[in-house]
Amino acid sequence: MGSTLKLSRSIEGRDRPGTPTVLVHGVGSEKADWDGVVRALGDSSPIVSYDLRGHGDSPRMEGPWDLDDFVADHMDLMRELGIESSNLVGSSLGGLIAQAVALAHPESVERLVVLSAVAGRTAEERRAVLDRLDAIESDGVEGVAERSVQRWYTAEFRDRHPDAVSRRMRQFAANDRASYTAAYRVLATSDLADELSGIQAPTLVMTGSDDVGSPPRMSRLMAERIPDSRLVIIDGVKHAILHECPERVAAEIMSFLSPGDPGHPGAQSDGMSVRRAVLSDSYVDNALSRRDAVSVEFQDFITKYCWDEVWTDRRLSRREHSLLTLAMTAALGRMAEFEAHTVGALRNGLRPDELAAVLRQITVYCGVPAGVGAAGAIRKVLGDDHERRTDVLPTS
Repeated sequence: MGSTLKLSRSIEGRDRPGTPTVLVHGVGSEKADWDGVVRALGDSSPIVSYDLRGHGDSPRMEGPWDLDDFVADHMDLMRELGIESSNLVGSSLGGLIAQAVALAHPESVERLVVLSAVAGRTAEERRAVLDRLDAIESDGVEGVAERSVQRWYTAEFRDRHPDAVSRRMRQFAANDRASYTAAYRVLATSDLADELSGIQAPTLVMTGSDDVGSPPRMSRLMAERIPDSRLVIIDGVKHAILHECPERVAAEIMSFLSPGDPGHPGAQSDGMSVRRAVLSDSYVDNALSRRDAVSVEFQDFITKYCWDEVWTDRRLSRREHSLLTLAMTAALGRMAEFEAHTVGALRNGLRPDELAAVLRQITVYCGVPAGVGAAGAIRKVLGDDHERRTDVLPTS
């Protein structure tokens, strides 16, 4: 277990009312990675970020470490700061640490946000991360730096923000080799997938649609296994969602931390945030781009009453909202909407085999023509997603 360390920390709004939000960064990173998100979160509550052991301005120390060491460090810091309970937000390795804290110390976590994190690695993914660990142990951070740029940032972001990427890579290269290696070993060899059902806190799980190290499949698994959870997949970004879209990340966090609070800075965008989380940015952007003098009021009406009131009703989970919507759109023969909400159902954690069960139910209660139409829509959606199997559906 870890010994007490004097971790470097930053505290915004120490005297603000409300539950503190505590931010935990990823391996090879530092608390400054949260700066864009912190700015966008505003001043509604205290915000704490800190450098993990061996990172940033926190002490370097010899490995090996394990996940319990990071949990002990976190709890020591919370006791030092007098924080009994927090909204805990972790990214990458920080997301893994946050899962572990929520499991080991449920009383300390009011709400949990897990960003770009790992759970349920396949055998192939385990081999890949251990190969990366071998490269780090033999060559240091230099051995993985170039590939890291490709894995973390989209080509568009690299082209538009070369200075930001360069700064991040300079910081990455400056990591203490022994500390980085010890931390990466924890990331590479830890997996809490089989324990996630024990998380008691309401949880937001979020990742980028193109993240190869923390892919949407893992986030769907987390959302499926954590009892009270919400899933958000951000279109068109990779692992560095804190850099590429900090405002979007902050909006999702604010919406999740204060649902239904009209005075909260995230409340005004809650309906739009949910609409985008379920249907995808591209779908919503396409709908909004077609607004004109006639439809602008209609779009606002849909966002307010459908997404800000019905879909935010936490008496039903996002999965349950999706299941009901699929059933009703199929019964009404609204196959364009059914297709859009099939995408939403997958984003909300439904598995392809569960969609196959939904299809059977639709066919029995709505009739064979509705079943045929729904099967075609599901197959079209699954055929566009190479991560999912498409052999769970019958041919029509």
